Amino acid sequence: MDAYVYNADLYCADCGRDIIANLRELGGKPDPDGDSEQWPQGTYSNGGGESDTPCHCGAGAECLNAIEVDGHWVGAFLENPLTDEGREYVKSKAREELTELVKLWCEFYDIDAFAYSGPVTFSGKFGGQDVKGDVVNPGECFGRTWLIYVEDCFDQPLFVVEADDPCEAEEAFLADSDLASMVRIDEVDLPDFDPEELHYDSDGNPVNTESIQIHGPFACRYHAKGLPDTGVDPLTFDRYEEK
Repeated sequence: MDAYVYNADLYCADCGRDIIANLRELGGKPDPDGDSEQWPQGTYSNGGGESDTPCHCGAGAECLNAIEVDGHWVGAFLENPLTDEGREYVKSKAREELTELVKLWCEFYDIDAFAYSGPVTFSGKFGGQDVKGDVVNPGECFGRTWLIYVEDCFDQPLFVVEADDPCEAEEAFLADSDLASMVRIDEVDLPDFDPEELHYDSDGNPVNTESIQIHGPFACRYHAKGLPDTGVDPLTFDRYEEK
């Protein structure tokens, strides 16, 4: 993308021409010495040339080609080439948090910094204590998370399930046969339950849902190999791709 240099900043071609038009209306004239502090200089191809960071139009939210990312408007992405330091900068930002803006950079510069692999786990606080465990269905309900555990288990493991409400969270928990086995009713114990009130897992086995405890919505962070070291907000997990 072509760019102008003006007042120690870069502007997209449309904004650069707009600045020139405004200066002319005020009686301004191009500086004979090519001083970019006095008059926009350009245009320059490749977004003004190689840089240590991705460059955006200096007009910011007022840019004629502004783009909306992460809930606010920023100047047009000038698509400038990066130095080696610039590529490392983008990678470091992706490790911190893969915002929409950082993902835009990664995709343009072909930087593989938004893929994860392996199981997804969570960390958070429950009852004033730091807790962690496995995420049953990451990314399946737009990051709306519920904490689930089986009350009668010794040293019960904790799980996070994505669902719209507690009922759907329970259904997702029981849809996993390994997890459902934790609350499955042994045949010898069936006489202790009212047949008309029995619930069943996805395999048709009777389960004791009264022992399933669900809390939420539950605030947590997701973790997996390839995700930022500090984890990610479940609400932004869908920005990442599984390897």
